[in-house]
Amino acid sequence: MLASLGGKEVLLAWVANATVYGIIAIAVVRLGLLSLVAAIFAANASILTGALQGGWYTANSVFALALLIGLAVWGCWSAMAGAALWRSESLG
Repeated sequence: MLASLGGKEVLLAWVANATVYGIIAIAVVRLGLLSLVAAIFAANASILTGALQGGWYTANSVFALALLIGLAVWGCWSAMAGAALWRSESLG
């Protein structure tokens, strides 16, 4: 097992992991923890493939998609801090 720790693959894996974790750190500092949770959830969940195929797992995929949309709406609402989404004078 220790013999497999040397070589170019380890360096490439280290650089790739450092890049990914660097992007995650920048996203948390810049956009907040909620955006990180939503991004990880969306990246790890194969939501649309299950929702579009119509299998026995469709209900779970639709629930996961609704949860992701709910996170996005809640994040938008909390980021706007109660401000109106549209101004009345712009609506006519």
